[in-house]
Amino acid sequence: MFDIILETLRSLVLLVLVGFILGAGDARFQMARPGWRLIVAGFALLLFGSLLDITDNFESLNSYVVIGDTETEAFLEKVIGFLGGFLLIGIGLYQWIPAVHELSKEIETRKQAEKDLQSSEALLVEAQRISHVGSWDWDVVNDYQFWSEEMCRIWGIEGSQGLVSYEEFFSRIHPDDQEGAQLAIDGALRGDQEFRIEYRLEIPGEEERIISTRGEVYRDEVGNPIRMMGATQDITQLKELIEDKGRFDTLAANAPVGIFYSGPDGIAQYVNKALASIAGYPVEAMVDVLWHSKIYPEDRDAITERWLENVDSGKPWLAEFRFQKPDGTVAWVLGDTNPQFDEEGKVVSHVGTIIDITTRKLAEIELNKAHYELEKSRDSLEHIVESRTQELAATVKQLQNEILEREKVEAELKFLANHDALTGLPSLRLCKDRLEMSIVVARRNNQGLFVMFLDLDGFKQLNDNHGHDYGDTVLKVTADRISARVRETDTTARIGGDEFLVILSGFTDLEIVERIAKNIISDISQEILIQQNAINIGVSIGIAVYPKDGKTSAELIKQADTAMYRIKRAGKNNFGFVNQTTKQTLRISV
Repeated sequence: MFDIILETLRSLVLLVLVGFILGAGDARFQMARPGWRLIVAGFALLLFGSLLDITDNFESLNSYVVIGDTETEAFLEKVIGFLGGFLLIGIGLYQWIPAVHELSKEIETRKQAEKDLQSSEALLVEAQRISHVGSWDWDVVNDYQFWSEEMCRIWGIEGSQGLVSYEEFFSRIHPDDQEGAQLAIDGALRGDQEFRIEYRLEIPGEEERIISTRGEVYRDEVGNPIRMMGATQDITQLKELIEDKGRFDTLAANAPVGIFYSGPDGIAQYVNKALASIAGYPVEAMVDVLWHSKIYPEDRDAITERWLENVDSGKPWLAEFRFQKPDGTVAWVLGDTNPQFDEEGKVVSHVGTIIDITTRKLAEIELNKAHYELEKSRDSLEHIVESRTQELAATVKQLQNEILEREKVEAELKFLANHDALTGLPSLRLCKDRLEMSIVVARRNNQGLFVMFLDLDGFKQLNDNHGHDYGDTVLKVTADRISARVRETDTTARIGGDEFLVILSGFTDLEIVERIAKNIISDISQEILIQQNAINIGVSIGIAVYPKDGKTSAELIKQADTAMYRIKRAGKNNFGFVNQTTKQTLRISV
């Protein structure tokens, strides 16, 4: 009786298991997967074997269930039933478990793809912020635009991103540039031209920005424009750098070392002849491509990785690597890059130098060979050491000369970054920095501060009549004459072709400022003798007073410029204050 109870319980448990397996889990884990039917069939055989045991213990059921003519046959049928059940379960699990594992991997892959998508979106936003590039999407039919977060920042619009109307897009474009922008858009919509324009942007309370925009038009089946997508970049700082490019090119073109200039993305915007010669390519082949694309393949990955680390950290970078020339030869070089930052501390460009150290590296290789030869042959030790020592000494001397030349070039580059190449005077950028500092000191110490804007009279006619060599000589003499009339603590800068700026700090007596202006006019008006030709020019000076005429550097320079043009119109070769009553009424009081 006890055996009957155990067999009945076992049958019930198997019955529950079969029912649970058939009813539980995702359909993808059940009949759709290989091996699942074998598992169910195995449990069914086990259940059938249990039922045979139960019927064997009830004589009343033996007549309905035939399990064999003898006890041996009945035993074998039940054993085969149990063994067949376990065998089917084993085969089913062998086929089903890998399928479950594959499905789990698919789920994990899908989750990872979702995370990667979110990460990519975040990286896109960060990349646009770093490169000052915003994206936009214009629905031409419904006339609305969707702007990215960086696009809104460039336009000076509050908010991370959003919808902008066509009128709001045009409202901040400089009035003088609106017609050209409209013509470019109309031409692109008609399909006459590519949409690519540069224009100025006016943002309330901020300085004027220069913008570059590119776009592509999408059309319907009949060719009507329905959508335009593109990117917009703030190139204000790039334009300022381009203005200084002439001075940079003069030095870089004649430098004995390779020099390159790239944006923050590593795209080379300038390469001098020395670098092109070292790499073995024409200059044109090395511009508008990644500066490290010509590196020897075995060095490229490591150098690229270090370059990206340099971009992220904003620190100078120095490394030795190889260039592979088109003819298959290799040039060893020492590369050095320095990041350039904007006012917010962001890396906006890189300036680098490349020195050819092939001779030194080949000498090192030869020295290594010599060491190997020394190990093989002691008899020629003295001769080999002497020969290799001489080669090494020559290489060291050459390397020292290369280092000295490189240091000289770096010093000149640093000087030219903030000074005028022709006169040696501070540039407009350095002058603005000093003016901002002078304003802070004047406000703190309650002192006077004057800004003189000087423009030479007759300089254009001089260039037209005698050429630029005469003009350059006049500019150098003029710079010396102006500097001689101000103190060493004051600042004299050349800010344009024939325009100069003078910052006078600490004065409280207007008569001194007037006397300085008169002396400068008198000195500049003196005859300049160039190749037996007497040259005479004049100068018009506008004077702005802090804080009466402005409280920022931009305001003071603009006011002084306005006063200078008033002097030009009144007859030239004179000076005047922004406020005509300044001479009679002004007494410095901050």
